[in-house]
Amino acid sequence: MVEEPHTGAHWHKEFLVDINYLITASETAERLGCTEKMVRKMAGDGRFPSVKVGSLLRFRPIDVDKFVEANLRAEIR
Repeated sequence: MVEEPHTGAHWHKEFLVDINYLITASETAERLGCTEKMVRKMAGDGRFPSVKVGSLLRFRPIDVDKFVEANLRAEIR
């Protein structure tokens, strides 16, 4: 990761994406290929990291990627 000196924003070198950027439940559901309702349920159950911004539920793209990596099923050999 690279930190910008003036803003303190952290960037993932490979994708040049601000990891502090937040996306909506709808955008998260689209990335995961599931419903927004499922994303909200997983966040409510504590199975998926989320951030409350007032009454809004938001997600970090890096957490979506980590969730996918952590839940990949092992290849059957």
